[in-house]
Amino acid sequence: VAHEISVPAGKLLRRDLSGRETCALILILLAGIGLRLYWNNVREYSPADEAVYTGVTRALVKSGWSSYPRVASEYLQDQRRWVYPGPLRWGNYLFTTLSCRVMGTCGPRSLAWVSTMAGIAVVVLIFVLARTLVGVQAALLAAAFAATSPLQLALGRRALQDELVVAMFLFDALRLYRLRENPPEKQSRAVYGCAVAAMTLSLGVKEWFAIVLAIVSVPFIV
Repeated sequence: VAHEISVPAGKLLRRDLSGRETCALILILLAGIGLRLYWNNVREYSPADEAVYTGVTRALVKSGWSSYPRVASEYLQDQRRWVYPGPLRWGNYLFTTLSCRVMGTCGPRSLAWVSTMAGIAVVVLIFVLARTLVGVQAALLAAAFAATSPLQLALGRRALQDELVVAMFLFDALRLYRLRENPPEKQSRAVYGCAVAAMTLSLGVKEWFAIVLAIVSVPFIV
């Protein structure tokens, strides 16, 4: 690992994985996918946040996104709802409504699949980000830890948005790093547009991304 850290980032990213590293990565990804699919079997969900996410998603699937102002208005008018997730999290509902439409049914199980798929994406993104920042061997170790993490496996089977938040954060961090490493004149509008779109969607997934993005954007300012 120490040897790989000393390799310039450009050469490190251009270096192909060895046969052993490729096999290790495939095994890690298969383990991560298999564990998440196996444990995505929850039958009882919380009547709190999971019920709120499910209820709003059902309303959007039934009435379309034109009903979102009504959903937000009803939330604001009932103070008892303020202890639960609010309508600012429209980005999360983009994923949950898509899952419901793909599966043809809309319940907590459909929302749990968003968490499962996000959990699989987390393993991939951790490998890519760690390889970019540190090196292949460290990235394989990080991906292995993520693939078998009890907390990640637990969150990946719930109708919550925690796994989606983690996946969005990792993707944003990778986008920001790529922007930071390459001179502005070498960046295309598509690259900037992708970064802006991803960060905007992240803000819609969870509002505290405003704080996270402010912190990770410091290297661009100083």
